[in-house]
Amino acid sequence: MYGVQTLSLFSVTLPCHHTSVITLDKAIQVWVGEHCDLLLTDHAQFDDLRLYWVNPIGASTLTGNVKGKAKVRPEFKCEDPCDRWNQGVCCSKASDCKYRHICQECQGPHRIDECKKGKKGGV
Repeated sequence: MYGVQTLSLFSVTLPCHHTSVITLDKAIQVWVGEHCDLLLTDHAQFDDLRLYWVNPIGASTLTGNVKGKAKVRPEFKCEDPCDRWNQGVCCSKASDCKYRHICQECQGPHRIDECKKGKKGGV
């Protein structure tokens, strides 16, 4: 039952926000593991976690970390270009994305489809 409910969240959530569903699942499992009187099927007990991680007005949009809740943003920034940004589908702001929002071809401040270096007759 719990697994079915978690999987259904993926179908009603934009793909760029699937990490929030995964983080919610982890938070619920940690919460149940720390409270011996709870089961994964006690759905009403997780409404606050659902609000925190999945709702757009939830506190997970803040940079702070609440006790018992994992940070959403990565602690490091990868130097690789963001494939999703270059495809035009990254939902993260450049400051929040794990990867750099730069061209995959020339590392410039534009997407690869706008790159003159990769085009025939370019630099």
